[in-house]
Amino acid sequence: MITFLNFLRYGKHAPKYGELLWVDPKLIEFRMNPSDRVKHFGSKHVISGSVVSGEWYNDVKLVSNTLCYRSCYEHWVNGTKWEETERIKTKMSVIEKKGEIDGCRSLNDLYERYFRLDDIYETVKREGGFRTQEELHGKTRYFNKGEGEIEIFIGPNGELIHGTGGNHRLALAKILNLNKIPVKIGVVHSEGITRLIELRKQT
Repeated sequence: MITFLNFLRYGKHAPKYGELLWVDPKLIEFRMNPSDRVKHFGSKHVISGSVVSGEWYNDVKLVSNTLCYRSCYEHWVNGTKWEETERIKTKMSVIEKKGEIDGCRSLNDLYERYFRLDDIYETVKREGGFRTQEELHGKTRYFNKGEGEIEIFIGPNGELIHGTGGNHRLALAKILNLNKIPVKIGVVHSEGITRLIELRKQT
């Protein structure tokens, strides 16, 4: 529905629901936190392809300053054990208070989750890039091809902002200095549609 409505309002170059793009992860410098997504969009989960004006793009923080990125850098670059990173310590604190986070209920659950990330890191490093979620699951989709990918927003000046999903994948891509990664379109500023056209040409 949103793809059709966008077409009527913005023409043939309008954002599409679940659209898949390939972008340089180095260009994704900022992230919008869940609380700010709720503040500006009414929910931390936005409808893919939404066109939203306003100054929401100002409420962002540097990806390199996020706890996830810092901990991934500590581990994969500096060799710090996962259990000694801020990320694991913070998640353990949540488990102790609430009993669960990200499907993990114990330190062993967290270890298993992060050891799987190490496997992904080594696979991506060996293969030189990511496969799409579609390829990983062996399913061909004709619509919503970006499902499960890292979500990005496009600001009015063409800036790429990380929305939700794939925090570790984005950190991994930056640390491995990958040239391109698959992403899903989230919110696009009405003045950022020109940038979307450029990104499609590079995909």
